[in-house]
Amino acid sequence: RPFPWAWALLNVWVYLIGRTVVLRRRGAPDALPPLVVGIAGYLVAVVVSFSVVASALVPVFAELPDRTGAF
Repeated sequence: RPFPWAWALLNVWVYLIGRTVVLRRRGAPDALPPLVVGIAGYLVAVVVSFSVVASALVPVFAELPDRTGAF
């Protein structure tokens, strides 16, 4: 019996893990690629997001006054 697609609406990670488990129980040799692609896509999204936020904050921090020796 296939893993219900409705779990993807609740949480995509639950769906990917459930689908991998069902495929492995069926003995499918290609059970891991959906999970691996999901993890790789998540890691790429985290790296890109961090880069975008960091590049947006550099000009903001450059405009802040220098407070060294203020006290």
